Amino acid sequence: MDRGKNINFSARTINSLFGTSSNDTPGELQEFLEDHPSLDTICELICWDDPQWMLSCLNEPIHFSRTKLTFVANNWLRFVSARLIPPSHTSEVMRERAIMIFAILTDVPFDVDRFLHNSRQHYPSPPNEPADPPPANMRDE
Repeated sequence: MDRGKNINFSARTINSLFGTSSNDTPGELQEFLEDHPSLDTICELICWDDPQWMLSCLNEPIHFSRTKLTFVANNWLRFVSARLIPPSHTSEVMRERAIMIFAILTDVPFDVDRFLHNSRQHYPSPPNEPADPPPANMRDE
């Protein structure tokens, strides 16, 4: 449910939207995401300079500044952000996006439908309450 409407985010629907063929084999991208090269190796390819990772309280890398991306990696990040997974902000590169850009640049088989379907499942569900009506001075008369 999104903004009060049921929207089908199944792999088949996403494939149909992007005009891609279905891939019924186990997700090679998911395997890659779980067992990817080190972040140092990834950053050597996608960054022009060593990025300063923001660390979590568990000392795990979370994100780095987008200004450290190479021109090509920055363009891929823009494409991914505009067409696949819109971010809440664009000034930082989250770890998962850095890994995804590395996968794209190194020709790792990328199952777009499964990736989008799985990432959509991680979004918080909207509240069951309807949105407040607009103020009286903003309503059509």
